[in-house]
Amino acid sequence: MRWGEQQKGIVTRGAALALVMFLLHGVLLLSAGEGEGASGPVVKKIVVGKSGGVATIPVNRIKSTMGTREGQPFDQKILDEDYERLMRLPEVRDVQIRKKEVDGGLELTVMIEEKEVIHRIQFRGNKKQRNKNLEELVQSKIGGRYDAGQVNRDIRAIEDHYKEKFFYFVKVEAKKEIFEDGVRLVFEIDESGQLWVKKVIFRGNKAFRAKELTKYMETRASTFFTKGKYDRRIFEKDLQRLNMFYQSEGYLDVKINERPFEIVRGKGGLRGKERSLATIYIDIEEGDLYRVGRVDFKGNKLVPTDQLRDVVETTPGDVFSPVTARKDANTIRDIYGKYPSSRYFTEVLGERIDTEKGPVVDVEFRIKEGEEVVVEDVQVLGLEKTQMKVVLREIEQLPGDKIDSEKINFSKRNIHNLGYFKVVDFQVKPGSDPQKRAKVVVDVEEQPTGKFVLGAGVSTRESFIGSIQLQQRNFSHRDWPKSWKDFFLGKAFSGGGQNFNLNLASGSKSENYRFDFTEPWLFDKPVRFGLGGKYWRYSWNKYDEERKGGYLRLGKRLFGNRNLNGSITYRLEDVTLSDFENDVSDELKREEGSNWISRGVLNLTYDSRDSRWDPTKGLLLSGTQEFAGTVFGGDKDFWRSFAEINYFHQIWKDKHNRPWVIGMKADLGMTEAFGDDEHVPVYEKMYLGGIGSLRGFKYHTVSPRDDAGDEIGGELSNAYTVELFVPLYENIIRVSTFYDLGAVWAQLDEMDGDPWRSSWGVGVHVKTPLGPVPIRLYYSQALDEVDGDETRSFQFTFGAFF
Repeated sequence: MRWGEQQKGIVTRGAALALVMFLLHGVLLLSAGEGEGASGPVVKKIVVGKSGGVATIPVNRIKSTMGTREGQPFDQKILDEDYERLMRLPEVRDVQIRKKEVDGGLELTVMIEEKEVIHRIQFRGNKKQRNKNLEELVQSKIGGRYDAGQVNRDIRAIEDHYKEKFFYFVKVEAKKEIFEDGVRLVFEIDESGQLWVKKVIFRGNKAFRAKELTKYMETRASTFFTKGKYDRRIFEKDLQRLNMFYQSEGYLDVKINERPFEIVRGKGGLRGKERSLATIYIDIEEGDLYRVGRVDFKGNKLVPTDQLRDVVETTPGDVFSPVTARKDANTIRDIYGKYPSSRYFTEVLGERIDTEKGPVVDVEFRIKEGEEVVVEDVQVLGLEKTQMKVVLREIEQLPGDKIDSEKINFSKRNIHNLGYFKVVDFQVKPGSDPQKRAKVVVDVEEQPTGKFVLGAGVSTRESFIGSIQLQQRNFSHRDWPKSWKDFFLGKAFSGGGQNFNLNLASGSKSENYRFDFTEPWLFDKPVRFGLGGKYWRYSWNKYDEERKGGYLRLGKRLFGNRNLNGSITYRLEDVTLSDFENDVSDELKREEGSNWISRGVLNLTYDSRDSRWDPTKGLLLSGTQEFAGTVFGGDKDFWRSFAEINYFHQIWKDKHNRPWVIGMKADLGMTEAFGDDEHVPVYEKMYLGGIGSLRGFKYHTVSPRDDAGDEIGGELSNAYTVELFVPLYENIIRVSTFYDLGAVWAQLDEMDGDPWRSSWGVGVHVKTPLGPVPIRLYYSQALDEVDGDETRSFQFTFGAFF
């Protein structure tokens, strides 16, 4: 074909294509105009009618709710939306819309059926529960509209209330009765009597005793003092927990079967009342105990298989536990999420593979390696009082950083350790690119951080003591109150992350007034600054001691290690001993008078505990060195050294995932004079006794004594503690049992004699919802007493928070 003919063909085809497009465009315009109502019939009139009951909704309100308007073209899509909008009106039960052609357009008739008005609410059949109690549960109200959905929720609320009171078989029905241009809502209640649990009997369990299985159930048998409550929903969860327990112990084929109850009438409880008693039977088919065969890893290209084998706890030959396999999967994810790999969104699935070798399963960890992830945003939600920077500076991941799962975990710990928040929800979410970008989102719920304590008491040491403590752990010196009301409601001097503490205490033998202030981020740098002052006076058995002075402190993290901190402190005190009795020894008498003690203090602390307030694992190491002397402008030359080790280890978790923790502590204290001084002042020596050292012995009374029997302190002290913490009620109350051991020696190089003391006892630790520091109560029994020892059995602290 020649070039001219080709051109002619192209033009012809182009003209035909243009004609087709023109016709198609016209069709689309007609269609669009028809759909949008551009050429549709006009709505001439909208008539609003009511069906059933009394009309109470104004016509104007109905018309204004609609998008369809008189005089506008009709649009079926808008009318469909009008139906939905009208049905959402709280007074409306049903809507019907009819169309009628009239001259020049359409007439719409909107029929509204309104919900009935509730004019009265009654309860029938309730003998054990008062009307007033039930009225508080019901959300349907007199004067409101009858809503079937809400009435059903009210029925469930009443039934739940009865079941809380052991009326397990309660039945509640609701009736709607015509009543004075409205309805009367009647709740018919069949209480059916209370049901308490008499026994829970396990059958078929061989691997675990009933006592062990009962730990995983909230449904318990009644005792002389308690009621064994039966709640169907709780019982079903009990069965699930039992199943999970057996699975976690390697019994993968276990079957937990509920059997029919035996219900009898009998008497029980403290008052011996007649009641229905249920014996619950639970049949258990344990099946075989499964062990691990092979452990394989698939999909791992960046991390060697040998490295993964070293970190997982699932091992060939061990009992197979799905719980351990899930834990191992999280461990593998953390390895991938660490810097510099930073593949935080790596997916790991620990899959069990059945074999033909009997009760043996292979475990295969399937790994889908993710991309390198960069943090693109950090968000903190839920703050009301606390300044944003106070939380942000505890998050170790910044926008633009490659993500690090280790830093994420430490950031969670840092925020929790602030103690400012009741709830900390820390999440890493996919960002703008779900594979390569991440958002760190911290959602918190603040809790009171101020504490105002008024205390008064009597002890064998003092006939009376009263105290006032004002503390704000989230203090801000810039947040001044606008009124006294702000101050007393805790709406002032808060949110800056500083710590302020004021203590005022006075008794028949003592006075103690002090304040402390700490700024953890001086000039928004990670440098801690602290200052404080005090006045302290105490009347010992043979003399009075008075101290007044203050301190300045600087501290910071060392060598980039988040667990290692150091500080340097300068402390100046004027110490006066006076009013000596005539029978004191020469050793005490020589301390009479006033001396300035000027000292520098170096401290080094390593803290890997998972929580400052309630640790379950980790190590706290602390070393302190003090030098006091004339070189600092003081009157005495001596040094003091302190070393402390605290170790916490979780030994078990109960059915509610609450840890049993063992804590161990060791303290060492030493002091010695140097220069022109031949002895350390008696008020700077080592003593033991009281909470924190030797419980069961009075504060400061475990010490070498002079010929007159007075405590004169020692140059060397050593103390040890072992304490077991057990959860008692939810995460609020823990109990503990402890053993303390300690001794104080007069000379560093003369550890002769037998000065060891010991004590044992029990403690109760109550965590209030108003602060992280628990209330502690101890009962102690002193052991290994010697003549002159002063003991104390009972100590506790309490306070009010704001």
